[in-house]
Amino acid sequence: KNMASLTVPTLDGPQIKSTAFGGQQNIQTNVDQFGGTDAKLAGQAAQNLDKVSQVTQNIFLAEQKKSDDISLLNYEAQLDKWEAENVRPFYSKKGISTQGGSQDLVDKFDKIDKGLVGGLPDRIQSRATNNSQARRRRIGGNATRHESQQMSAHLNEMHVNRIDNNITNAINSYTDQKSVAQARANIVGSLTARNKSEGWAPD
Repeated sequence: KNMASLTVPTLDGPQIKSTAFGGQQNIQTNVDQFGGTDAKLAGQAAQNLDKVSQVTQNIFLAEQKKSDDISLLNYEAQLDKWEAENVRPFYSKKGISTQGGSQDLVDKFDKIDKGLVGGLPDRIQSRATNNSQARRRRIGGNATRHESQQMSAHLNEMHVNRIDNNITNAINSYTDQKSVAQARANIVGSLTARNKSEGWAPD
């Protein structure tokens, strides 16, 4: 008849051996196998933690991008509002002005833009600045062209008025040959100066 037996491990033998009752299959487990199982479980746990960490990081980055995009949209909207309130009225000005020129408009844009960019998160300030530089060039270029057109229109108006006045003087003084000659000289001088300022070829 089979009897139960148990072998106690000693210092020179790491094996734990157990013999079952009644002829059942013997079960033998190595202490080293326990260590290997623990390491495998630890590795799986670490992998799971990495996956959780990666998912969490992806969610965080997605939410951060959404927040950054909204911040940039709000930033652009505020610049649009400023442009509507300051740039469009500038184009409605006719003639020349000693105040509020194109450079003054650009300086005002730089000031408002600097304040708005400073209120954005550091990580997206460079993106905002890159976008605003294109807008700045457009605003400055258009304002300069408008200013140049207004200056040209002003000079042309002065030129026409000067000629008209001299023609009127010549007509009113047609009996005074000296006055007529002076009016004619003034007209020729005005036309010559105009041709030179515009780069036109003399006729």
